[in-house]
Amino acid sequence: MSVLIDACGFVGAACLVFAYLMVTTQHWSQISLKYHLTNLTATGLLLVYSLHKLAYANALLNVVWLAVAIFGVYSWTTRPKRHRRTAR
Repeated sequence: MSVLIDACGFVGAACLVFAYLMVTTQHWSQISLKYHLTNLTATGLLLVYSLHKLAYANALLNVVWLAVAIFGVYSWTTRPKRHRRTAR
């Protein structure tokens, strides 16, 4: 079980860094669905890892980040199609 939890932490961190890299290099827009879904996945995995390690401050940060990611997905889905930018 510990290996699975550690994998959640590593994959979550990798997803977070990847999303940041893609936005920084302008391959993804900061309002793209890809960016929000990657953040959502990363944060969910890091939340699992943080709770398992009893790192409550980190878990709280991930809960807030998760809420922001959920809001981002919601905003993207309710935005008119002509305003959706999924790349660049």
